[in-house]
Amino acid sequence: MKKKKKEGLARLFELAGNKKKKLVAASVLSVISALSRIVFFFTIYGVIREVLLHYNNPEAMDMKTILCYSGITLMGVFLYGICAYVSNSLSHTAAYDLLYEIRVQLMEKMARISMGYFTGTTQGAIKKVMTDDVEEIEVFVAHNLSDVAAGVAAPLFTILYLFFMDFRLALVTLLPI
Repeated sequence: MKKKKKEGLARLFELAGNKKKKLVAASVLSVISALSRIVFFFTIYGVIREVLLHYNNPEAMDMKTILCYSGITLMGVFLYGICAYVSNSLSHTAAYDLLYEIRVQLMEKMARISMGYFTGTTQGAIKKVMTDDVEEIEVFVAHNLSDVAAGVAAPLFTILYLFFMDFRLALVTLLPI
């Protein structure tokens, strides 16, 4: 039975080898940074709700609640910054290590190819594979992989939060989709 060749993310993780953990960690941290980036929407909602509940009697506002929301917002900002920085660092480190290994593997493969291959192939074609094609992997690994994870997680988290707060609001939000 012929073994099916891996494609897409499965092939990328196969190529990544021991960098797989860095890529997964970068994606997880990117998701955490995306979630912490939207925390302030929910904390602002809590503050506005507290203000509107005590609109006629401002002295009755619970300042501890407002300060708690402010603290959560501040922690969200710091968490976002730290997670985004570490996620970017991990994904770029993994990407450049992966590019290095791919180029070394390509050079080892080229060393085993017969010299006749090089007479029929232009230097530009070889340069394109060694530089341009391999460089496209860096863009995906260093940028797109963690961005996609964050881009999927943030809306899902928001919708789950809306269902937790008010299922009718969540349903109305999902209606256009």
